[in-house]
Amino acid sequence: MLFLAAKFLELKDQNDNLKITPIGADDHSYPAHMGFFKSIGIPIGKDIGEAPGSARYIPIRALYRDDLRKHDKYAELGDLVQKHADEIAEMVSRDASHKTQLFNALSYSLREMIRNVFEHSECDRLLYCGQYWPMSSKVEVSILDRGIGIRKSLATNPNFRYGTDKQALEMSLLPSVSGKTHLRATSETWGNSGYGLYMTSRLCRHGGNFVIASGNAAIGLSKTLQKKNFGTSLQGTAVRMNIDTNEIGNVEARLDQFRREAPKIAKEHLGRAPRNPSYMSLLLRKDFRS
Repeated sequence: MLFLAAKFLELKDQNDNLKITPIGADDHSYPAHMGFFKSIGIPIGKDIGEAPGSARYIPIRALYRDDLRKHDKYAELGDLVQKHADEIAEMVSRDASHKTQLFNALSYSLREMIRNVFEHSECDRLLYCGQYWPMSSKVEVSILDRGIGIRKSLATNPNFRYGTDKQALEMSLLPSVSGKTHLRATSETWGNSGYGLYMTSRLCRHGGNFVIASGNAAIGLSKTLQKKNFGTSLQGTAVRMNIDTNEIGNVEARLDQFRREAPKIAKEHLGRAPRNPSYMSLLLRKDFRS
């Protein structure tokens, strides 16, 4: 739904007089309830964020950078993103105590993906939604922005300028690859070390699958199918995280494993040792709660 909404909005940006007439919309109550139609300007169903959501689903919602700062204009962006990620993770995992492995996986992954949007995409808004299928033990959460995309974001770093979207996407999933790793850190704890996509994609891949799309390329990663490339077309970046709650395991142990394996992976694909990860990119929410 988020991907289709982005494509419709691209068309509308390119054609000022474009009129979209839905056919058979009455047969699609689920996207209507989730806010899909109104997200592209069709007056059917609920607005973005109007549906209350539940432990089973999160309707399409928009998150603005300014929304995060409404209640604390002096806090670091990473702390504000973490608070919002916790709220989403608690809703889906039904874990008010914030102790289950599902909560840990969702909270960590959402934090890193939302941070990526506001720190790299040059976009002040993102859309997200999610669904939980308890009978099949699967949770799916998607995040989409209409920013500059992965290739342009990495190109702000002279060390990571690539000729194709496919190459940029592949490199973005490696440790210490970021458009800002060449800059002096502006935060002692929330520095940009290029580990967010690497850690999150591996976490989702181990207990489910992970898909990222930007520009004309998309990559799907899973434990069983390994890596698959797709051709696509998207202004911005879309991420889908699909987690199997029976397979996720101990999230803290997984993150430590991925950190220890990072030097070997970077040496193999980048030809050098990776930059050290930022303090927070290695931690779960519970590790730094005051």
